[in-house]
Amino acid sequence: MSQIRLKQVETSKRSLAAKLFRALLFLIFLLLIAYFVVSSGWFVERVVVPRVGKALHSTLTVGKAEFSPFTQLTLNQVKLTPDGAETLFDARQVHARYNLLALVRGNIVVEDVLLDSPTINIVEDAQGGKNTDGLVPKSTQPKPPAKSGGKPPQVTLKSLTLRNATLRHTKISKEGGKTLTELANANLSIKNVRNGGTGTLTFSTALAMEQAVGTPSVAKLPCLLNSDLSFALQDNLQPASLKGTASFSVGKATGEFAELGGLIGKLDCDMTPSEVKQLALQFNKGTASLGRVRLTGPFDAAKIEGKLKLEVTSFDRQVLNLFGAAKGIDFGTTTINDTTDITIAQTGRMISLAGRLDIARLQTIQRNVTSPMVDLNCTYDVTFDSAAKSLLLKAVNLNGTQNQQPLMSATLSNPLTLAFGDTVNAADASLDFALINLNLADWRAFAPGLDLAGVANAKGKLFSKDGGKRLSIEIDKSIKNFSAKLGNGPTAIDEISFNGVINHSGQGDSINSKLALNGIKLAGVTGAPLELAMGVDASVSNKVANLQQCSLKLTPTPRAKNEANLTGVVDLNEADAITGNLKLAAESLDVTSYYDLFANKPESTTTATNIPPAKTPAPGPQQEPAPVKLPLSNFTVDATIGRLYLREIDAANVQASLLLDGSHVLLKPFQLTLNNAPVSATADLDLSVPGYKYNVAFNADGVPVAPLANTFSPRYQGRAQGTLIAKVDIQGAGVTGRNLRTNLNGAIDFSFTNANIQIVGPMLQTVVAGVALTLQTPELLRSPLEYVNSNLRAGDGKIDVAQFVAQSPALRLNSAGSIQIADDLQNSRLSLPVDIALAAEYARKIKLSNTDTNDYVALPRFISLIGTLEKPDRKIEGKALAGTAVSTLLNNLDTEKAGKLGDAARAIGNLLGNKPTTNAAPEAGSTNNVATNAPPKTNPLQDLLRRQLK
Repeated sequence: MSQIRLKQVETSKRSLAAKLFRALLFLIFLLLIAYFVVSSGWFVERVVVPRVGKALHSTLTVGKAEFSPFTQLTLNQVKLTPDGAETLFDARQVHARYNLLALVRGNIVVEDVLLDSPTINIVEDAQGGKNTDGLVPKSTQPKPPAKSGGKPPQVTLKSLTLRNATLRHTKISKEGGKTLTELANANLSIKNVRNGGTGTLTFSTALAMEQAVGTPSVAKLPCLLNSDLSFALQDNLQPASLKGTASFSVGKATGEFAELGGLIGKLDCDMTPSEVKQLALQFNKGTASLGRVRLTGPFDAAKIEGKLKLEVTSFDRQVLNLFGAAKGIDFGTTTINDTTDITIAQTGRMISLAGRLDIARLQTIQRNVTSPMVDLNCTYDVTFDSAAKSLLLKAVNLNGTQNQQPLMSATLSNPLTLAFGDTVNAADASLDFALINLNLADWRAFAPGLDLAGVANAKGKLFSKDGGKRLSIEIDKSIKNFSAKLGNGPTAIDEISFNGVINHSGQGDSINSKLALNGIKLAGVTGAPLELAMGVDASVSNKVANLQQCSLKLTPTPRAKNEANLTGVVDLNEADAITGNLKLAAESLDVTSYYDLFANKPESTTTATNIPPAKTPAPGPQQEPAPVKLPLSNFTVDATIGRLYLREIDAANVQASLLLDGSHVLLKPFQLTLNNAPVSATADLDLSVPGYKYNVAFNADGVPVAPLANTFSPRYQGRAQGTLIAKVDIQGAGVTGRNLRTNLNGAIDFSFTNANIQIVGPMLQTVVAGVALTLQTPELLRSPLEYVNSNLRAGDGKIDVAQFVAQSPALRLNSAGSIQIADDLQNSRLSLPVDIALAAEYARKIKLSNTDTNDYVALPRFISLIGTLEKPDRKIEGKALAGTAVSTLLNNLDTEKAGKLGDAARAIGNLLGNKPTTNAAPEAGSTNNVATNAPPKTNPLQDLLRRQLK
């Protein structure tokens, strides 16, 4: 039995081993299949490439792929297009041969890398957005610190080739212009890059720049660039030596770049690990030398220490324009010379610059605006210590002249240390600076349309204590005989003065300053010159600003003292949630004269003729304003003004409180007494949704109309009297018609009593003009309104005119109806029938009535208000109009002379539904001479009748 069991066990073991062997073979088979699949071009094209494209938020396509995991990768017809943007990259071929096993061991061994005919196309819009923005989402996580130290990698790169490459950058300006910069047919070859080895670099390309700004002409700057360099690397891959030349030449340039044509630049480079023998950039044009930049001196690349000399010789506009032409800047007569000694010590932690800069006949020309010529020279000795985090100004002496007269200066009394880290022991120092007799008229071209004039002077002093930990700036500035075109006309100010002190220290900052404007005058505005003075006394500590005083003083008037003061605290610790409380207080303010400076627009004395009106672009779909979140949290502003005067407006006991909290704005309360009448309002706004949510209420009880009209409305100035009673209660969301139709609710009630208002508004004029035309009574238009009452209700997508009454001594208008709100509110259609009643004296005058009543006589309804809110129009009903008109004609006809014509016309009037008045026809021999009031031969009413009856 035991032998049998032993045989069974042995058989079982052999069976298990066979199964394991078969499983191992199957696993090896699967691995082989997996290897061939993964290493196939099909896998790269169909699996890897789409995933890479998705990770880059782009569409990545490859025409054909060849992949050997251990040795090489070749991709043909590669194209990368970011989602929703223009194609960024395409290439005929991307090829690399490498040693995967060496890479795994940490050594970079690459036989060759080839990019054949790649094109990189970068497009930047007017807002600065690029088609590269979506490739990698912006991360809010901080970047990990770079690792330092450790053994440098072993690198062997035999060949890197860039063949027939194109790099294109297109930038669209806000004005619609386009700047195109392109590197075309670029060829780059880098060979033999390895630790402790020597290699070569050759590069050639054609550089082209084109600029078009709103004109058919295009500015072009074609260039050729070439370089041939040899280099050596240390074992740690730091540069050991660099030698060779590089050059560029400008071809036939056009437009703003035209004068750069023929410019040649050549760079000579010869650097060793211990010395910069030659690093010089020379500019020439033909045989003429245009300037040179040269850097020489001992420099230990391993220690990053050395003493270098930088020389800039005779740089003029032809070189400077190479950098300014892209922005349309021409440097005119400018010439720059500079000599600077550069000392680099303590392994690059301390850098000193000492030298002299001379800028002769400095001038800029941009868009036909030329600056005056200024000469500047500056001697300096500056040291930056990155370890101590400090900047030491050992010596600074700046002088500027204009027309050989002093213009500006800056002089350092003692060495000045500005510390950015821990306290630095340094002596107290000061920097004096001054601006001397700057004539603003010489610089007015840089502020076109303002016509600046005046002479500016300024002087100041910068104090430094405790190594720059405590800074103080004193400024005293004045502008005399200032004038400019501000607001609606020329403004002149006898003197503008400013003086102030700004202090900075570790405990906080403070400012104490005063700004004064004396003798403010505006052409065309009568009255004595005005004054304005503002004072600020504030401090900031731990990002909390304490506003002890911000005073505003205006020229006092017989009505007001004209002094206001703002105080409060603002907490700036959270940039997106600033909290605070400000209080504005004033005993009495009269701002009439200052309002007149800008409200009184002088009448134009010229009349444009034969100038076609500008074409108005077709309106696009209305958009709601985007949501807004203010960087404020529980921020309150309270205002208390005892008396506020503006022209004829007299506001007393003004009280207002405003709360700003993120997207929530609350005005409550707001109340005052306006020309002895109570006025109050509240506003609750939610800015977190497009178009905003709002709840607004307003109440006014017995406000005199004349002061408001005479102050704010030139149309109604001197034409409106009476008393206003108004109540507004509106809730809604959105400001476009589409959202108003859905969300607008509320009521508006107002009335004018004891009024005397000339009919100027377009809607009333439209209706009254139609009545006056129909009844041949133009005097109706001149009859002022003595009573107006309106009750409007909003809801269910419409505005209900529950009642509208307008009454003058000549007529009374009454209307009611609904206005359906359109997607564009101004296009909401009007269809409001108007009931008209004439005063009895006018009805008797045109023979529509012969009663002795003093009441109004109702007319048949023959006119309606139509059109839109933006362009109201009138519609006259033909039947009712004809009846009224015929009745009017009949009552003015001498029926004895009219005979059968009168009978026929009267019959037509009855047929059209309008009964003639009961005026009896005069008997034969009557002394009533109606014919003397016959209508004129050319009667526009007859033409109107004819058109309506067609």
